[in-house]
Amino acid sequence: MNEAKTRRCRVWNESFDFLGYTIGKCHSPVTGRAYIGTRPSRKKIARLCQAIHAMTGRDMVWAEVEDRIVRLNRLLAGWANYFCLGPVSKAYRLVDQYTVIGSDSGCVQSTSSIGGRRSHDSPTNTWSSGWA
Repeated sequence: MNEAKTRRCRVWNESFDFLGYTIGKCHSPVTGRAYIGTRPSRKKIARLCQAIHAMTGRDMVWAEVEDRIVRLNRLLAGWANYFCLGPVSKAYRLVDQYTVIGSDSGCVQSTSSIGGRRSHDSPTNTWSSGWA
């Protein structure tokens, strides 16, 4: 056991990160009751947004749009499959907004986007097949 990384905490009062998830107190949107749950960590969300930026940035204009879309779809689908536990809607919404709106190259467009918003919060929707 690594003494520098190991600590004790009271999960009701503080949260901790483990395997990309933040484990701590969550609240049920239906009942409002508190429970111990998981959600994607902020660090992993930020890292995904950096990867999306790297794939869609202006320095990647040399790559074929079809290849970029395929790589982006794989990245988002893999991320969504891993981070599917707990209340993930906020994380999906952040990633979706960054991908659809924040893409400065304009090559990413959601097929299920209505007025700049998705019909639901899952980033596993496939991106525009018109590009491929």
